[in-house]
Amino acid sequence: MNPSNELGDLFNSLSSRFGFSRSFLRPFCAAIEGFQRSPIPSHEQIKHSERLEFLGDSCLQFCITKLLHENFPEEDEGVLSSVKGNIVSGSSIGSIANDIGFVSVSKGATKARLKSFLPDCFEAFLGALFLHSGINIVEKVIKELFTDIAVKMVRERSFKPLKSMLQEISAKELSEDPVYQYAKIPRNKFRADIYLTGSKVVSGRGFSKKEAEDNALEYLLPRLNLVFKKLGKLPGQIEKKETAKKPARRTAVKKVVEKEDLKKDSPDESWESF
Repeated sequence: MNPSNELGDLFNSLSSRFGFSRSFLRPFCAAIEGFQRSPIPSHEQIKHSERLEFLGDSCLQFCITKLLHENFPEEDEGVLSSVKGNIVSGSSIGSIANDIGFVSVSKGATKARLKSFLPDCFEAFLGALFLHSGINIVEKVIKELFTDIAVKMVRERSFKPLKSMLQEISAKELSEDPVYQYAKIPRNKFRADIYLTGSKVVSGRGFSKKEAEDNALEYLLPRLNLVFKKLGKLPGQIEKKETAKKPARRTAVKKVVEKEDLKKDSPDESWESF
């Protein structure tokens, strides 16, 4: 295989830092090529990279959760959830990916596209690494890259609440606030639905409205790039209105729906997303 100079240089840099074997070169390049814009990837390359991104996202979630559980035994679940949400957000992952050199393979990507390109590539890289070398190597990489960030967040209490994070991102990228709706469901539980631009993007469940909301936010925030793609709105590429006036931001709505309105709900379903 003859990778591009940029991909070859990036692989050599990562290999010297983390000790990857030369046999990882081919799967590494295949993971990244589907997200590049020059040369234009084939449909098969795009699909392959997106599947690896999906796998890498799960690896990242697991390893960060384990890292927080092992390193902060004195912290409660609420704090750990907020720290995790801050760490695995697209901007945080993008910053890490930029620092370790993924920006060098972003040829052809616009500034707006770069916001999703970097985290996409990093997660696809983790997915490829998991298939090639196993979860222990993935965990080693994540520990080296994210432990100091996690320690600083917890020590300085510099993390943002999950709801505040979504509020800020939605206002910046969509020019409107997220909408929350709450419903009573069987077994003394609540369901929290989150809407962006009028579309329900995720549901969470719990024994209180707050727990249901936190579960929904914890699931949604690391996947906002995917959500924007589904909505047809990449970060930084929100459609402009015909009027010159800035569109008014929608106010968050809180609503409790009565149990009889939810007869078709399955109480055993934990998550509902796209």
